[in-house]
Amino acid sequence: MFTEETLKILVPLFTAMLGYAVGYFVKKSEYERQRKDELADKDYKRRASINEMRIKEARDYLDTYLDIIERITNLEGTLMEEITGKALSPILMQPVDDKVRAYQKIIEALNNARGKRMSIPILNDLELKEQNHGLALLVANELTLIGNAIAKNSEMNSDKDPDSYLARVLAFNQRAELYVEVMQTILDELAHKFK
Repeated sequence: MFTEETLKILVPLFTAMLGYAVGYFVKKSEYERQRKDELADKDYKRRASINEMRIKEARDYLDTYLDIIERITNLEGTLMEEITGKALSPILMQPVDDKVRAYQKIIEALNNARGKRMSIPILNDLELKEQNHGLALLVANELTLIGNAIAKNSEMNSDKDPDSYLARVLAFNQRAELYVEVMQTILDELAHKFK
């Protein structure tokens, strides 16, 4: 069918065309793989950046709660001194001059913290959410007790034992700080996970 001379021309030509076609598809698939890897890397970096931002927001949220815990301890120390006549150690607290204003500032700080609290569920860590819920309940209960004591002009606890009052205040402080510490540890673990 084909002559020998025609085959000498067609075989190298066909081989060259086949080589170009195979080379084109190999290069194209390699380029697509590289592009896919670059896009995956960009997407990972973007997600890591977003997670870092969320972790930073969560840390700011916890710093706000640490400030709230300190303010509550200071206010309760002042209330304890008025109610029981026994003062907390000056190392543990700073006395508060205006109890109502101090209470209002705590509520303002708590409201500011609520604006940052969405950074916790967004991180999608069940233990972190549970710890946050426990901390919020603990602080809310303590603020209710303080609000009642201030509203009743400190009369409701005047017959309380100073040692039991002190124990309750210290227990609140320890539990609240433990919640924050556990949450900070979880945030550290999440930060390492996304690096």
